[in-house]
Amino acid sequence: METRPEKELHSLADLTADWRARAEVLLGEDAPTWAQHLLNRGATEARLRADDLGLEHIEDLASVVLMSVANRRATWGRWNLHAETMRQIMGVRFATTDDRIRVLDQIVAHAEAESLRLTPDYDRAVPSHYIDGEGNRFQPVDQIVHSSQDILDAEQRLLAHSQRIGGPALTARLVARHTSRNIRGVRLDPDQAVAISRIARSGLTLDLLVGPAG
Repeated sequence: METRPEKELHSLADLTADWRARAEVLLGEDAPTWAQHLLNRGATEARLRADDLGLEHIEDLASVVLMSVANRRATWGRWNLHAETMRQIMGVRFATTDDRIRVLDQIVAHAEAESLRLTPDYDRAVPSHYIDGEGNRFQPVDQIVHSSQDILDAEQRLLAHSQRIGGPALTARLVARHTSRNIRGVRLDPDQAVAISRIARSGLTLDLLVGPAG
């Protein structure tokens, strides 16, 4: 926070004008005109209906969504799956908005069902007026956290490595000689020198270093 530059605030009108100008440079023509030509061309192309996709297609798309989300985060919720599904089907032209939403909901539901739920089920009886179409109002579906068994297994492997002795360990004298050096006018801060010393001398096969970004 101390070194982060102040944020610059711009109105939506200013941003829109800037985006349009940048788009026209890339497109070589007026951006709204280009967009209209694209829409006119798309009007003659075949469009997909929700019923055109079978269960195997939904399963394949859900697998891609889960893989993409899991590559970026260790846990996720419904809105993470929703956003990634939107990205995956962005280039598909549907017959109607309802068709797009139906396919989107099917993929998200399947991806959610294939995820490993981490949030415990709410096991208390709830009056009917606290139950709606999304389920228990005391545990909204968009606040349920998921992960995958692959990620949990990977975490267990990391924990096992972090407790395993057998990695190389340097002497305190050797580490101190290098951490105290002045290289091109730059010297390590005390906390950096301590971190390097602990890692270099731990003898662990895996060390964890936590520090501020940058």
